[in-house]
Amino acid sequence: GDHRDLHKEYRRQRQMCIRDSLDRWQKPYLEREFFDLLTQDSSSCQPILFFALQNHEVIGGSLCFKNEDTLYGRHWGSIKKIDSLHFETCYYQGIDYCINNKLKFFDPGVQGEHKIRRGFEPEITSSLHYFLRNDLREAVKIFCNKEKSGILQYKKSCEEYTPIKKEYRIIL
Repeated sequence: GDHRDLHKEYRRQRQMCIRDSLDRWQKPYLEREFFDLLTQDSSSCQPILFFALQNHEVIGGSLCFKNEDTLYGRHWGSIKKIDSLHFETCYYQGIDYCINNKLKFFDPGVQGEHKIRRGFEPEITSSLHYFLRNDLREAVKIFCNKEKSGILQYKKSCEEYTPIKKEYRIIL
C-alpha cells in the first residue's frame, strides 16, 4: 500500500519481518526510527510496502521506493520460511504495482541470477562509499578497476539467458 495509508501496526509488523530475517544473517540496519520516518512526506521518493498475509496476519513483506516513473526495490523480511514468498513480495507484487500504477520501470535491486528467469535484465549499477582511511580507499579503487571488465563480460553472458526476446520487447 501507499505510505500515507500505513498505520502503526503495519509499520510494527514490517519492522518485525525485516528484523527477523536480518537477525538470521546479519546485524539489523533498519531500526524503528527508520520506519517512523517513512510516513513523513517525501516528494522525490515515496516508500511502497508489499505484504504477505496468512490467516489475516502479516508473515512477510518488502519495502520499495518509487519516484515518478520507477519502482526501486527492495528490503525484505519474513517470519516464516515459505517457498517462493521472497519472489512474491519482492518481484511479483512489484511488477503488478508497476502495471497498475503505470510506472515505466521496476529496478528490483542488484545481484541475483534468479532475477533473469523472472524477466529482469542485468543492468550496470553503482554505489557510493566513503572511506576514512586512504589505504583502504586505494585498495578498493584498485579492486573495482580490475573487476570492471569481468563485470561487463558477466553482464554480456547473462543477457543471452533473458527470457524476453529483444525483437518482441515492448517499450512503454
